[in-house]
Amino acid sequence: MRRFLCLGVLSLLPLLTTAQQSVFQPGYIVRRTAPTDTVRGYVDVLRATRLLGQVRFRATPNASTETLRAAQLSAAGTTDGRQAFRTRMITGDSLRILEVISSGPLSLYTGYSPLPAVDFMLEQAGGNVLPLARTQFEPMLQNVVAQCPSLVVADRSKQRLLYARVPLAKVVNQYNDCQPTTVPKRYYPGVGQPVAIGIRAGLQRSQLWYLDNNHDFGFRRPASNTNLTAAIQLVLPIGGSLRAVVEGIYTKAHSYVVVRDQPTAAVNYFVRSADLKAELLQLPLMLRWQVGRNERRVHPYIEGGGGISYLLSSRAWYQAIPEATYDKPSAYDLGMDKWHVLVRGGGGITYRTAIGLLDLGIHMQSMNIGSPTERTQYKLQQSDLSLTYSRFL
Repeated sequence: MRRFLCLGVLSLLPLLTTAQQSVFQPGYIVRRTAPTDTVRGYVDVLRATRLLGQVRFRATPNASTETLRAAQLSAAGTTDGRQAFRTRMITGDSLRILEVISSGPLSLYTGYSPLPAVDFMLEQAGGNVLPLARTQFEPMLQNVVAQCPSLVVADRSKQRLLYARVPLAKVVNQYNDCQPTTVPKRYYPGVGQPVAIGIRAGLQRSQLWYLDNNHDFGFRRPASNTNLTAAIQLVLPIGGSLRAVVEGIYTKAHSYVVVRDQPTAAVNYFVRSADLKAELLQLPLMLRWQVGRNERRVHPYIEGGGGISYLLSSRAWYQAIPEATYDKPSAYDLGMDKWHVLVRGGGGITYRTAIGLLDLGIHMQSMNIGSPTERTQYKLQQSDLSLTYSRFL
């Protein structure tokens, strides 16, 4: 089974590598060097605002691909008008491909920045591109829009302005509307929230025990054990702060309990033991509530739900050895059902980096396992601490 798991994880690595592999769509490019005409075709802009930003271009759907970086590209965009990109020199940084949110006398951009807490940039017509840091964005924005007296950014009588795409674009659009200029004005809504796929690995503590006549075997639970766990994860946006999380988890648990007691209807004492092992594939579906706006780099979250579990392999060996020689010993496999229902919940923190999402989470889950031959059941309780690496599709 370990070999099967390793092959499964390795087969997913190329998918993670190409998880953001483009879907070419109708669009255009403008090169920085001659000819500087607008060239229409098909563009891939998914990597445009990365650390090493690039736009891929094809003249026709089946033509060869041309990769353009900031030094070769002046502008790009999609035909549907949802996204546009410009190459700009950022003050305190370097030449970058930036996504246009609003353009006009005052333009708002978003894109990669090595500066801390910077997700957006401002540019006045004919001026420099200035990083708009989260820590001081309100006074900086107020200073820029001071030419529009009716526009007050930090108004204590109103709700505080959020450092997010839509609220900032609203302020920039209001400023552009109050400027007597012939500079074209436009707002680009961008794309919706993407789906993320990832691999999770970590440590899991498990406690597996046998219920004997509706009570814990030997009236005590076995010690927990720690194993490695691995999972494939898919996060699907629902709307707002809600996500649906689907996982495929590989896990295992074992326990061994020995007791000396007098079973029901027995005259003498027996030494009884239960040797339990289980290897499972679990498929939970959870609802995640993410704290904070999508534009933030750090997102705490909580999630919970249920799912099904399939038993890959098992051992439930029961043995009873009498202390009196005239009683007969017994030993047999109690068996375990293949399918079970589980409940899972937990929380964690997701951090957005230039190469993907890193997620540190802690979860707990519980499930009952029946027996196909005995009128009994087993209980499995688990908790895990794991790290997830994911990328957007």
